[in-house]
Amino acid sequence: MPRRLSPSRVASRHAFMPGVRDPNGWDPGQVETAVETEENEGSLVPRGDADQPTKTAAMSRSAGEVRFIKDRSGDANEWAFGPPGPSERQIQEDFVFNPRYLKPLARTLRSALMALGHTTSAYNQFVKIKSRNVSPDGSLGGKGYIAKITEMRRQLMNCVEALSALTDTIYDEMSAPHWNPAEDTLDPRDRDEVKEIVEDAEEIKDDPEAWAEGQVEEIDEDDADDAPTGKTAAQRIVLRYTLRRLA
Repeated sequence: MPRRLSPSRVASRHAFMPGVRDPNGWDPGQVETAVETEENEGSLVPRGDADQPTKTAAMSRSAGEVRFIKDRSGDANEWAFGPPGPSERQIQEDFVFNPRYLKPLARTLRSALMALGHTTSAYNQFVKIKSRNVSPDGSLGGKGYIAKITEMRRQLMNCVEALSALTDTIYDEMSAPHWNPAEDTLDPRDRDEVKEIVEDAEEIKDDPEAWAEGQVEEIDEDDADDAPTGKTAAQRIVLRYTLRRLA
């Protein structure tokens, strides 16, 4: 014989509150009885639901890679922080990589690394300047070119990030095995020039900011030494580069 429960155990606590409707659908003052079935021994099921099967939600698990990436591409002020790129490339097997294009790639890498060094140096120096010491309104510039100092700091940071990502990408591309074919069709002179450019790029890549600061110090020293001669900075850089190549 099924065991009846005490009304105080199963009655809704809202049943004795006048004017309050029970969220379970019971009317005030009514008591729902429960029974203990043989199939659910030890558990109490409301009368009328004992013969109905209990529905359970199925659980499914799937394995996969979990990547936590901070995507700031939606912020217009952080334009250099784009979404992550693909994990692999789709390269056709019959595609031929022409070694003659290693030279412009190497020059692009070297120039971008130079720009990265000077941009990093400019950013590190600019962030040390207190706004109150150089601007009464927090801005710099004149008619037509006026910008907030905070925005200028952010723009320099974006330039550093963009140049850093660009140089890393080109460096990895030039180091890829598909640019080292079994048959080298480069002219010996071009091959040596590419090697020199890559060596320059690797030297700058070790510490772009230190390289840029060294270049600035050399220019400052040459300015002091060549002041009477009237040489321009561009002429001195070209002369220095030519002498280094001839050495």
